[in-house]
Amino acid sequence: LIVVLAYRIVEPFLAQIGWAVVLTICLAPLQARLTRRLGATRSAALLTLLVLLVLIVPMLLVVQMLVREGSRLVDYINVHLTDSGGPMGLFHLVWQWIHRHLPFLPTEQEIIQQLSDSLGGLASQAASHAGNIVKGALAFLFGLVITLAILFFMLRDAPGMAAGMRRLLPFGRERNRRLLDLIRDIVSTSVT
Repeated sequence: LIVVLAYRIVEPFLAQIGWAVVLTICLAPLQARLTRRLGATRSAALLTLLVLLVLIVPMLLVVQMLVREGSRLVDYINVHLTDSGGPMGLFHLVWQWIHRHLPFLPTEQEIIQQLSDSLGGLASQAASHAGNIVKGALAFLFGLVITLAILFFMLRDAPGMAAGMRRLLPFGRERNRRLLDLIRDIVSTSVT
């Protein structure tokens, strides 16, 4: 009963725990070198901060670029759709020729209006889903904080956790060590 209840408590965080385990295994060689110089707590804090910077900074830059460039892209497309010179001039000439030969197709103005309406609808739809976007971003940040906290403690306490795992496994001492080494090698190979 206690095991089931403990599982029910941990269940919402299984993904974060899994990522923390994978990151801990991948960072283990670097952690071992840094621990000799800085100690377990400082090296775990440094590696956790490094993971945070490697994950968050590029993502924030991409999000900022998408937000900033999204409105510019809509304006750029609208301007070039109505422009009759440059590359769009060729489009206008080709569409006039196609429309003369296939009169059942919509006119160029109708197509431009449909594209403009679609772009405006896309922008308004994005605005209407802003709440869901913020909710998703906050859920991601919460999960990231949980993952980083678990990662810190796993990095700091890795030797004790490995020794505890070896004691809990039902095989002999040598088989337990080989099994944990195999799991570490498989995870490291899969990720890198």
